[in-house]
Amino acid sequence: MITGITTGGGELARVFLKNGEQRMGILLNDTENPDSFDNGVHLLAHDQVGAYLSNPDQQLVDVYPSEQVDAIDIYMK
Repeated sequence: MITGITTGGGELARVFLKNGEQRMGILLNDTENPDSFDNGVHLLAHDQVGAYLSNPDQQLVDVYPSEQVDAIDIYMK
């Protein structure tokens, strides 16, 4: 299940990709349910938050296949 920041979900996170890149934003996966990562890691970049709140368009969400993600740091948990 993917949560949405408009419904009280979402965690501030940094995603470390296996190619060495890092991404920061709001993690929309349900961190309490490992199955929510089966369809990838859903991250809303910081610079897209305002646009997403105005119109929760899934095209604004970056989806990284789980096998490309090395680690996820969740902040303010």
